[in-house]
This record gives sequence, C-alpha cells and structure tokens, in this order.
Amino acid sequence: MSAGHLPLRPLWLCRACAAPWPCAPARLSLRREYADDRVALLVYLGGMLHDAAGELHALNPEDGPTPGQLFARFLGWAIPRRPTTNSPQRPIRETTATALTYEGQLDSAYGVGTEAT
Repeated sequence: MSAGHLPLRPLWLCRACAAPWPCAPARLSLRREYADDRVALLVYLGGMLHDAAGELHALNPEDGPTPGQLFARFLGWAIPRRPTTNSPQRPIRETTATALTYEGQLDSAYGVGTEAT
C-alpha cells in the first residue's frame, strides 16, 4: 500500500488526506496489492473493521458509525458485484429484500429454522 495513505488510529482517518480510511487512494492501492488474492484482501479488511469498530466506539460510544456504515466503508467496496441482466455495466445493489432472500436460502440450505423429518 502507498506509504502515505495509512490509517491514523484510533481516529481511522487517512494520514495523507484526512478522509475516512480506507480512502479512495488506499482502496486503489489495496486492490492492486491484493489483485491476485481477493480473499486475503477481505480477511485483512475484516481485521481492520474489527479494530476500527472497537476503537471508534471507545472514542465516541453515543454517536459513532453504525455497523452498516462500517461494513460499507471497510468491506462493501471490496466485495465483487455481479451485473444485472438489465444493465451489464451497473453493479447489483443489495436491497433488504435481496439480503433477506439470500439469508433465507442459506437458512434452507443449512436446515436452519426447519423441522427435521
């Protein structure tokens, strides 16, 4: 990753541009660094998300970022998106209904919430 666009902890701002980390230049650098190993990128970012959640909550427990905001900031941008059938250029936006459908499919696949026969 570029030497300047690193997180300033515990504030989780970029040391170079003061944007919330990972800033755009850090994201580009991380994508380049982990171009051949997306899973390793997500594991790394998941660890950073874990650290940031604890540190940001300790700094401001009443008005810190929500879990959804932290997910989008640390992991959401790094997860590959599949194009829709209507517009191959646009990524699929996961709505609550889509997420619930997906979770229901996972529950069914693993037998969660179903009676054993």
